[in-house]
Amino acid sequence: MRHQHLFENPGISTRLIMFIILFIFSISASRANSVDIQALFNEGVINYKNGNFDQAKLKFMTLVSAPKPNSRITISYLMLAKTYINLNDYQDAENYAANIIREYPDSRYRADAHFVIAVSEYHLGDAKEAVKNFALAVEFAQNADLASKCELYASQIVQHEISSSNLQEIYNSYPWDKARPLFTLWLVRAYYADGKKEE
Repeated sequence: MRHQHLFENPGISTRLIMFIILFIFSISASRANSVDIQALFNEGVINYKNGNFDQAKLKFMTLVSAPKPNSRITISYLMLAKTYINLNDYQDAENYAANIIREYPDSRYRADAHFVIAVSEYHLGDAKEAVKNFALAVEFAQNADLASKCELYASQIVQHEISSSNLQEIYNSYPWDKARPLFTLWLVRAYYADGKKEE
């Protein structure tokens, strides 16, 4: 009995070979893309740490514009927002940080995004929104250092720039958990201060 040779049916063999080639190419392209993204992110971080914020902005802007899926998309949004903070462009900083919350609500960088928004809002003149976002950063913080920093900044703003009525509005705007004790303390102090003013 004559054995059929693999290439006796040119239609099947050609399709098989093309499939294998395309499969290998897609894997190679995916790996190359991953390496390029990581290299670009590293360059952005180096520029950021060295204070070259204009160059860092270009790197992170390229990353957030890259095709998805992108393994560095959320951290790139955060680094881009932080870069804009250092460039004193608080509106763009807030916009890019808000992208994390809107598009990736379960991201581990959500607390950092709220922190950036809080800093931006304060510089843009909205102390009330700044306090709210510092408190939201406390809600989502996964490390104690960030939570403590947010608590400190928010407490300073509450003490000097937020009325008791505005503070109550912030408290009523969200079902607070981790930040609830802060609001209890702030409100007690605020109503006590109001009482002292009326005496």
